[in-house]
Amino acid sequence: MLILKNSLFPKINNNIILVAALDWGLGHATRCIPIVENYLAQNKIIVLAGSGLSGQLLKNTFPNLSYYELPSYRIKYAKGILFTLKMMSQIPQIIGAINREHKTIKEVVAKENIQTIISDNRYGVCINGLQNIIVCHQLNLNAPFLNSFINYFYHSYFKNFDECWIPDFKEVSESLAGFLSHPKKFIIPIKYLGPISRLKKIEQKNNSNKIVILLSGPEPQRTLLETILLEQVNKLKEFEWVILRGTERENKLEINLHKNVKCVDFLDKNKLEQEINECSIVVCRAGYTSLMDFILLNKKAILIPTPGQWEQEYLARWNAKNHNFLFVNQSKIKLEENIAQLAAK
Repeated sequence: MLILKNSLFPKINNNIILVAALDWGLGHATRCIPIVENYLAQNKIIVLAGSGLSGQLLKNTFPNLSYYELPSYRIKYAKGILFTLKMMSQIPQIIGAINREHKTIKEVVAKENIQTIISDNRYGVCINGLQNIIVCHQLNLNAPFLNSFINYFYHSYFKNFDECWIPDFKEVSESLAGFLSHPKKFIIPIKYLGPISRLKKIEQKNNSNKIVILLSGPEPQRTLLETILLEQVNKLKEFEWVILRGTERENKLEINLHKNVKCVDFLDKNKLEQEINECSIVVCRAGYTSLMDFILLNKKAILIPTPGQWEQEYLARWNAKNHNFLFVNQSKIKLEENIAQLAAK
């Protein structure tokens, strides 16, 4: 039986802390929110940094805190098996973004008298002489080829940090990230915080017929998944569906939805928290932040990895084996069958 404990944030003696989040989706920012709240409660001075929608989320959540815009990585994604090749072709671009954000952070540190840096997966957000902490759940990459070379290059960036905070359980048997977050040895000290979530569990009776679909991630895959799911959802009238499209674009749906389907672009934190607490099942990508949310809220989920994203594919398989989740390939989604399979677990 998995026993959940509150995340344990290490004590920081310094008073002025910079918290920065990567802009690959919203997950890095959402898991920084409990970190910021924890140290604000200790009367620390918090300065924020980020970019894109991820940075905007931090700004909106903490409007009274100083915020600095960092250079965006501007990563572009490809379909299917081309994902890895596309990512590798953008390594020079990623290195350039890391160098630019490091230059920007030097200016922020000098202006705000920063003493401690907490960086969620931004490897240029560190300054020699300060306390530098990297937040990361993926210390081992699981690339389909050139894995040793890619990991050697990847690990070189950790040397600039004093320690790594891992938002996962310490025991591998309970872990959400499996071997990704549990290296046999590592080049800097590591601390396991336990899962982190900005969502709170509400004690209430679940609606057994309510299913929430969370669409997220890069295009064109977000739209491809939306199209597949909407076609099937419209035929399953015995369920109450809530679909969060995860897009700000004014792209209208090309399908008329049945009255049992509620579809919105985004929900604020409180409404999202309510919908997930009420539902019986969540359908979503296998993003790590989502997994932390569901394990802490004790929710079953159907996990559909973004095609070609080997981290999500690994996380979906690992958690389907070790937790209350079901792994389904995007090309093989059959919602009615999948719901029954998950209910039987």
